[in-house]
Amino acid sequence: MKNNAALCHQIEIGPGGRDAETQTPVLRKAKKYNCDVEGAPSVECRVSGTLSAVAQAIGGQVVAGPTAGLTARPTIHLPRAELLLVGTALSPPFHPEEARELADITGDSVAIIRVEQDNHADRPFTIDILMAHAERWVSRYIPWQIHTSSELWFVPSQGEGRSFRVLPIGLLASPRAPFSSVYEREYGFGLAMRSITDLMGAR
Repeated sequence: MKNNAALCHQIEIGPGGRDAETQTPVLRKAKKYNCDVEGAPSVECRVSGTLSAVAQAIGGQVVAGPTAGLTARPTIHLPRAELLLVGTALSPPFHPEEARELADITGDSVAIIRVEQDNHADRPFTIDILMAHAERWVSRYIPWQIHTSSELWFVPSQGEGRSFRVLPIGLLASPRAPFSSVYEREYGFGLAMRSITDLMGAR
């Protein structure tokens, strides 16, 4: 009998996958695993898979679960980028208190990857960002690329305001978005989502 159970993803550290200088584990790929659910992946499964794929899209060193005991939410740390990724499916504008606590402890920026519970939403996920040492969150950002092989940006889902180049060495703020029209924003969003979906192993 054919198994229709959905596949999700988790972080896999490849053999000998450590940075030569820091000995920090390096993310090799996302590993598929069976979520034991029929049909569409569960919300928890999509949160985990999306978080891993975004980490891969950013690149660089990855440490899984460095905050054990501080939060029950899926968390990935990119130490070179000084960035914590926290996954959730809770609705905005909710910002988990433990996310700010993690930011205070590590001194790093935090990006909440907020996955929509509707598997067919126009925006499968949005991103809320708290820059290191900042007091206020910026919310409802989306991934953006000018080309599927180009660097990733986090840009506003509405308007053309402050945006962030997302590099393995960190988030670099820009006062303006890297596009000049709604069409360019949506086109770049589509390209970025294609890149991230490919990393999740979608067919």
